Amino acid sequence: RLKELSADEKARALREAHEKARRDQVWLEAAAREEGWAKGREEGEARVQLSVARKALERNMSVEDIMELTGLSPDRIRTLLH
Repeated sequence: RLKELSADEKARALREAHEKARRDQVWLEAAAREEGWAKGREEGEARVQLSVARKALERNMSVEDIMELTGLSPDRIRTLLH
C-alpha cells in the first residue's frame, strides 16, 4: 500500500509540475504578445507624429507650434527639414 501511495504522489507531483510549466508558458506567451502590441502601437504613434510634423513643415508652421502639436523635440523636427 505504501508503494502505491508513493507512486500516486509521484504521479501527482509530476502532473502538477507539468501543469505549472504549461501555465507559465501560456503566461509568457501572453506577455510577449502584449509587449509586441505595445511596441507596435508606439511605432505607429511615432510614424503619425512624424507625418504630422512633415505636413506642418510643408505649411510653414513654426518649430515651436509643431513641438506643441506632436510632442517631438526641436532637434527631431529640424532633422525633417533636410
